[in-house]
Amino acid sequence: MYYSNPLRQIDNYGATGALNASTLTLPQMLTYALQDEYLAQARYNNILETFGYIRPFAQIRDAELRHINALLPLFYRYQIPLPEDISYTSLLLRKTLKQHTLLV
Repeated sequence: MYYSNPLRQIDNYGATGALNASTLTLPQMLTYALQDEYLAQARYNNILETFGYIRPFAQIRDAELRHINALLPLFYRYQIPLPEDISYTSLLLRKTLKQHTLLV
């Protein structure tokens, strides 16, 4: 099981990518936003896979999915290609719940 490590996050992915960009177009903004939701959902999926069902984390994970679903119509409306979900490439193994929650 893995968890997000901000030190390993891809420089041009999610919120980090948006913060590193000097200017942003609408397609870039939507792409970075969706990628960031992918990352958040991956973090909470991993916590639940590693430690079992924990209601607050399950609720947050479900909220991340709602955020993803809220963004998708904008991609279709503006004919922006959906970005690939590579959020698991920036996850690292953690052995305790405390380690997970320190950087979530």
